[in-house]
Amino acid sequence: MDASLLISLLWLGWLAMLWLLKAGLDHVESTLIVEDEPSLCPVNNPQAPSFVRPDTCGEIIGHYLDAPIYRDISIDGVEYRFDHVHPEATALPVTPEERSIAPGIIYVPR
Repeated sequence: MDASLLISLLWLGWLAMLWLLKAGLDHVESTLIVEDEPSLCPVNNPQAPSFVRPDTCGEIIGHYLDAPIYRDISIDGVEYRFDHVHPEATALPVTPEERSIAPGIIYVPR
C-alpha cells in the first residue's frame, strides 16, 4: 500500500471523528441551554410575580414544595430575611420592597 494513501485515510478518519465529536457536543450544548432557561412563571400571565434568584443564601430553615427556605438571602447587595410563603404564587401582589423566589417564598429587607 502506498504511504500517501495510508496518510490520506488516516486524515480522513481523523476529520470524520472530529466532525462527529462536534455534532455530539453541539447537541449537549443545546440541551444544556434549554435546561438552564428558567420556566418559573408563565409568559402570558400578566399577574405572575417576578421571581428572583438570590446571590447568596444563608441557613436553610425549612422547605416549601421541595424548595429550600433560607433564613437570609442577598440580592444585588441587599440583605433580605424570610417573611412568609404565599400559597398562590401566580396571584401574588409583591410590594416593591419584597422579593419572591420560586415557588412563592417571600423575603423582606432586613
